[in-house]
Amino acid sequence: MNPLQCQAYQVEIAGRIGGTRDVRILFPEHDPCVTLGRHTPEAEAIALDRAHQEAGPMEVFRLIRGGGATYHGPGQLIAYILADLRAWGVSIPAYIHTLEEAMIALLPSFGVRGDRSKGRPGVFLKGAKVGFVGVGVHHGVSLHGVSLNIGPATREGFHRIVPCGMPGLLVGQLSDHVPVPGIAEVQGRFLNAFQEVWGGWER
Repeated sequence: MNPLQCQAYQVEIAGRIGGTRDVRILFPEHDPCVTLGRHTPEAEAIALDRAHQEAGPMEVFRLIRGGGATYHGPGQLIAYILADLRAWGVSIPAYIHTLEEAMIALLPSFGVRGDRSKGRPGVFLKGAKVGFVGVGVHHGVSLHGVSLNIGPATREGFHRIVPCGMPGLLVGQLSDHVPVPGIAEVQGRFLNAFQEVWGGWER
């Protein structure tokens, strides 16, 4: 399903788990596309339009998440976490910190270390951004979540946009540094990492 269809599915699930401590995690896999946050400036869309003319068409979807323009495509871990943040007593800033922490906790399983960069949301590996966070909230329930560039060609998609509204942002992928397994293995490792940082959640 495309990102808009996936968002509608998330809203449907949010309506069922609101008021509970149920947590759902989705692992969609999108065809190459670009998504824009609800407040993405037009300047990012203009840059994307120019890239369209040079590199051919790519579908663009505006979503209700926060954050700027990002790319989705094969070779990328996408994890959408749905949880009633009120029921868990978690603020949105603390939740975003938790999502970053889950990606940071995941990376050592591949033999590398990820870090934060002050003033720049997400996760960085040797100076390049590999992990992205974009969150929406529907009646207290979180929507969307994280994406992590695994490889081998996720970086190329970011060349067509102004990633995260940051001109010149260096974007990388895990396969630049280590051999990577299939996406199903990465998804399993992410579940382990998320369980480690989200206290009280059991799958």
